[in-house]
Amino acid sequence: QWEEAIQVFEEMQATNIPMTTVTYNSALSACEEGGQWETALNLYQQMRQSADAAPDSLTYKCVVATCRVAGKLDKVTHVLEHLLNSDTASGTTVTYTTMMTACMKADKWEEALTVYKKMRAAGVPPNLHTYNVLIAAYQAGR
Repeated sequence: QWEEAIQVFEEMQATNIPMTTVTYNSALSACEEGGQWETALNLYQQMRQSADAAPDSLTYKCVVATCRVAGKLDKVTHVLEHLLNSDTASGTTVTYTTMMTACMKADKWEEALTVYKKMRAAGVPPNLHTYNVLIAAYQAGR
């Protein structure tokens, strides 16, 4: 029911109700559920320009997951760059692992390794899924 969620979001915007991070993340989550990567990217761009909201780890997770499922690695890479340069958000294990998975889905094992290295440099701990993706990346690079 992503369409209805976005419709409510747009109604809120039309009435000049301040759009908070929670509001944007709710709409982004609906986009993720509906597989609407273009809408998710548009909302993400609006959010980055908003005075009332700032992307957080949930924002990045939703946008990256939506783009990953759609096979839009170039968009995932772009969002990763924003995350790494953000003063207000930090990636979570899930965010980075989702980015690594997107790289692997696009046969970009070297980029998956780069994301892992950035994850570790940011002090984000890996989990079991992270290690499984990392092992697959090394196997792909043989």
